[in-house]
Amino acid sequence: MGDIMVPTLENICAIHTRLEPQGSNALLAGLDRGDRSALLALATRENLSLGDVLCATGRTPSALWFPISGCIAEYKEHPDGRALRVAITGREGASPIPSVLAERPSATSTVCFSHGVAVRLAREHLTTLVAQRSSLLQSLLALSARQTVGAYQSAFCNAFHSVDQRVARWMLETAQSLGSTILHTTQEAVALDLGVQRSSIVAAFKGLKAEHLVRHTRGDLRIRNLDGLRKKSCGCEAHMSTENDRLSALKAVRLHHMPFALDGTE
Repeated sequence: MGDIMVPTLENICAIHTRLEPQGSNALLAGLDRGDRSALLALATRENLSLGDVLCATGRTPSALWFPISGCIAEYKEHPDGRALRVAITGREGASPIPSVLAERPSATSTVCFSHGVAVRLAREHLTTLVAQRSSLLQSLLALSARQTVGAYQSAFCNAFHSVDQRVARWMLETAQSLGSTILHTTQEAVALDLGVQRSSIVAAFKGLKAEHLVRHTRGDLRIRNLDGLRKKSCGCEAHMSTENDRLSALKAVRLHHMPFALDGTE
């Protein structure tokens, strides 16, 4: 029982270590020039601090966040205090779209998953912009559709796939959002995010290290073989990539999947 930590939101916020990716926001870059200019004229650039709660469960979000570096995660909390990561947004998108557009209380807590920088658009400015610019609204709805599909896929994955497969998917998903194959995190953090015992994560990491797919020391995880890790995962990440392409083809703005290269492939 010594390796079990209750995955409360406080524990999750406290245990993730510093992540410092660099980049730009793909959603903003893909907007119509007029929409982007109008949005940025009303937005501010803000620093993200690890563990900051941008919107708590039951609160109406005050703003929409577009990460430039770092990630924002959505956590679903149980009445007993446990929490589970249900979504993560990095440089590819914005969060939390549905509740801020609807101006309704959020069903999840929006938390800074890492240090970074984001563009912040206050809710009142967003409301004004989408009323005037239907193309901006369509772009946000397109991304929201992708995020909804991702949540469905996560629920399926958690119910039917092994811990080893889910760990591989967690690594791929987090690396994709950060735009980096270097993840400064711990086994405790992964266990909390997936809602499983740390001993299961230790075994999964050991297997991935033995196959030379990752290198791991405390607080430092490096993906060595991205293709090999995909083969070890459940396939949800590849399925989501295909689904994202399908959804993008139906929307006014193409929201690109953001590929990245391995740093020092071995």
